[in-house]
Amino acid sequence: MTNLTVQYLQMEMLLQQMGINKTFVNVPMENLTMEDINRFLQSLNLTKMLEIDMDKYLQEPVTIILIILCIMALCTNVLSILATTHVPSNLFTAHFRLILSLAASDIFTVFSVVVHIMNKALNPPLLFHMHTKDERLLSACGFQFVVSLNVTAHLISLLNLFAMAQDHYVAIMKPLHYNQIMTSSRVKLMIVALWGIAILGGFSNFYAGLEKPPELEKFNMCERALYSNYQAEYLLILLTVLCFLGITVIYITLYSRIKTMDKFPVAVMSKNKMHNKKALVTTLLIIGTFGICWLPDMFFELAMIIQVHVDASKVKDFLVVFVQANNYLYILLLCNSLLDPIIYAIQLKEVQLGYISFLSKHSTYFRRMLHQRRLNRQSSQSLSTEHTRMSVVTNSDHRNSASLLGKKTNTDEETGDF
Repeated sequence: MTNLTVQYLQMEMLLQQMGINKTFVNVPMENLTMEDINRFLQSLNLTKMLEIDMDKYLQEPVTIILIILCIMALCTNVLSILATTHVPSNLFTAHFRLILSLAASDIFTVFSVVVHIMNKALNPPLLFHMHTKDERLLSACGFQFVVSLNVTAHLISLLNLFAMAQDHYVAIMKPLHYNQIMTSSRVKLMIVALWGIAILGGFSNFYAGLEKPPELEKFNMCERALYSNYQAEYLLILLTVLCFLGITVIYITLYSRIKTMDKFPVAVMSKNKMHNKKALVTTLLIIGTFGICWLPDMFFELAMIIQVHVDASKVKDFLVVFVQANNYLYILLLCNSLLDPIIYAIQLKEVQLGYISFLSKHSTYFRRMLHQRRLNRQSSQSLSTEHTRMSVVTNSDHRNSASLLGKKTNTDEETGDF
């Protein structure tokens, strides 16, 4: 696809955003010339159209929904972080550090959507033949920055889910060595590494713009990154496939192990087994919502990449569809960020206890609830201790009775022999 074709497609996409569905260039796209594009631009007063479009953008229903979802997702994830940090220290495991990292990635997703809204409202696209290379720099880099934020948010959420699957694997397959393997320092280092990989991968678009091929000498760095053969979405698709394959293998292995454990029930292990099962169900729900909310965007990008290499003449139709569907895909991403903390609050009792502990500092109602929970826990522990003591006494009595019975039998036998 030639640079002139790319420029024309960019203009067509912009016109579709402004509600103009008519084309002014009636020649095959592969035969476009500079005169065709100049004639196309001279027939329009794009500056005025752009100003009208930007004024209306923030009043559109989809934009209002995006803003509301951003506020809700931000509030729920901040509360989730506060609640998780208030989980009692004796219950706080490596898994809860990964929950904190996932909540941070959800907040990062909200941030990327907010930047998208602000960039679209305050930094409209500038066309190639109407502005200089330097004038177009802010517009092009703003667009690339939004794309990089979206890819980074996708990557860090995906890598967090993969790390949580590995955490479950260690907890179930090697429970006796879990605390030695998943130490606090190792988990912190793993989280830092995941965020580093996500940021480097998400912003890898800009690296492609550092090259200056002769055919792109009239473009600035961010435009060169946009028109280069490399896109960060390629890395995103590859890692998504690899991570989902890895997660699938891990959970199939864990499911088989749990089924095997069910055949050999042990009373002491029943509590741990139930906790592991609930944690597995919770993580599977998180992975399911991630797939439902993120995969449509990834599949659409994959379809566009394939179409570019198969039949570039139809790319314009895909761009128009992408512009129309883009805001709805952002709504899905925000729904995922909103659902994650809700799932944890419903599924995990430790997180519920963290909410109560946090809210008890600001409400007498939750303070009484926390006090009642502590009394119930102490009562249950006392009953458990008493039950254990009675079991020991009963077993001891049985052993003494058996010993006396054995002695009496031996005495009777000796008397009979005599």
